[in-house]
Amino acid sequence: MRDNNHELLFHLLSKKHLNDEASTRYLIVGEIVCELMNADKNINRKTLCCKLLRQLEHCESMEEERAHYRIIRMLFGRS
Repeated sequence: MRDNNHELLFHLLSKKHLNDEASTRYLIVGEIVCELMNADKNINRKTLCCKLLRQLEHCESMEEERAHYRIIRMLFGRS
């Protein structure tokens, strides 16, 4: 689902002064939230974690994998 939502999120994040890692995490969470909203699913910690874990299996780089792990830790309050 990397279409207009992905481009819009990237555009919005590029206006903020975030480091690459932070903007990547925001982009990942934003894409998941958009996907859940489009599917009319509840947006809560459980659905976010399930989606993150599914995406984690398909990560292509260590940086992407690390970003997913950090988001999961953040959701459980373990920064």
